[in-house]
Amino acid sequence: MPEVSSNKRIAKNTVFLYIRMAVAMLIALYTSRVILEVLGITRYGIWSLVFTVIGSLSFLSSPLTASTQRFFNVALAEKDIEKVREIFRTSVFLYFLLSAILLIIFETVGLWFLTHKLDIPREYTVQTHFLYQCAVVSFILQLYRLPYDSIIIAKEKFNFIAVIGIIESFLRLGIVFLVLVFRHYPALTVLGFLTLSVTVLIQWAYIAYAKKNFPQYLSKGRPKDQILRKEMTSYSGWNTFGVFAAMTSNQGIGIIVNMFFGVTVNAALGITNQVSNSLTQLVGNFQKAFQPQIVKRYTADERRSLLSLLQVSTKLSYLLVFIVGCPVIFNIDTILSIWLKEIPPLTSIFCIYMIICGWVDSTGGPFWMVIGASGRIRNYQIAVGCALLITILISFCLFELGFPPQVIFQVKLLVAFFSMAVRIFYMKKCCNISIRWVLKTILLPLFLITLFGVAIMWGLRYYIFPSQFGGLIGGGICFFILLLPIAFLISFNSAQRRSIMNTLIGKLKK
Repeated sequence: MPEVSSNKRIAKNTVFLYIRMAVAMLIALYTSRVILEVLGITRYGIWSLVFTVIGSLSFLSSPLTASTQRFFNVALAEKDIEKVREIFRTSVFLYFLLSAILLIIFETVGLWFLTHKLDIPREYTVQTHFLYQCAVVSFILQLYRLPYDSIIIAKEKFNFIAVIGIIESFLRLGIVFLVLVFRHYPALTVLGFLTLSVTVLIQWAYIAYAKKNFPQYLSKGRPKDQILRKEMTSYSGWNTFGVFAAMTSNQGIGIIVNMFFGVTVNAALGITNQVSNSLTQLVGNFQKAFQPQIVKRYTADERRSLLSLLQVSTKLSYLLVFIVGCPVIFNIDTILSIWLKEIPPLTSIFCIYMIICGWVDSTGGPFWMVIGASGRIRNYQIAVGCALLITILISFCLFELGFPPQVIFQVKLLVAFFSMAVRIFYMKKCCNISIRWVLKTILLPLFLITLFGVAIMWGLRYYIFPSQFGGLIGGGICFFILLLPIAFLISFNSAQRRSIMNTLIGKLKK
């Protein structure tokens, strides 16, 4: 019964997060179109280059939250309230130190690089510096919020997260209209200030909710448990290294592209990042609902239940991004022409490569959660982090040799496959999960689904629905209808299929 109850909780949390994701994705796609139209390609490229640091902050904050959340989940599973309070004190102390170190780096090395190394048109220098400072302030604020985020997620209060996420999306939609209202002022400055204001408001909401609902866990003062501090410092430190490497790789792409090709290609990269962020949110919201249960089942040594959850969460994560991404790839030009009035060069090929990278990376979340639950992450983070950092070096060398901008995504795809192999190896080493079991039970079915899916979409797009809008609408609907039963049969065993059908029938009867 406890497993059934937790599975129902996972399903409910997934629904909450998907409602938030659907609203956020639609608004984000619309606001991108309007912002590009208002700013133009040059200023949009600057905004994408500089203010996407805000996006990288959420990318950074999510795994850092997972680090603290892992310790919260373990302590909550042990029903040790005093340990939870000590974890909170320690996390506040550690993130304060981290924010101080990063603030110094951003205001010295980062500011120097922005001023002297990036290709920014002279007439936008002042606005660019203001955008950068807004990004830095948001970074520090979000780091301060992480312990509060962690306890909310550990307690699985995803209904609150969904509501706040929807409110934030509408606030960001309001930013677009305010930029139009204040169009006589520098657009980049207005956009930066308003985006920072939304960050401050959402910050206050998370902290206020945690203080109101979980005061028994929020303890002030200096941490006392030196062993716990050392353990959390090591875990968070290595996790931060891995996240920082990923963030540096992602931001480094924009910087290198700017150095060799200018802000016009940065505009294409900015649109591509919007598509990538939408897919990341799609699978990230789903995986977030699974994470607390994966940690709790590992802590309780419920191996059979853990493997079942790992298998289902990985397959569903991949299917989510594949079912959405495959029709997008075959209709990318049509979609971009509907979405954008002015399409930056190379946007189509960038988006195709980024979606394929997203397919590979979608399997990484559940794998990493299991490794993270074990606490043995140092060597894993070193291997994956170094591979991500080398991406920048390899891309820089290829650009020096005269290769086109899209080569950077080919390098990213190779690194994504390497990272997958590293995760599978460390699941074996840290958690004794058979490599053969992962390949046979998880990856082989996903490979077969990919072959079937690409073949189906190819036939639909070029033979059944050759027109642009027919291929997008008719092809997309038929692809979903045809692939869903195939994926259902290939992905899950008979017991899992029976369980899913019983759950669906039960919901329909209600």
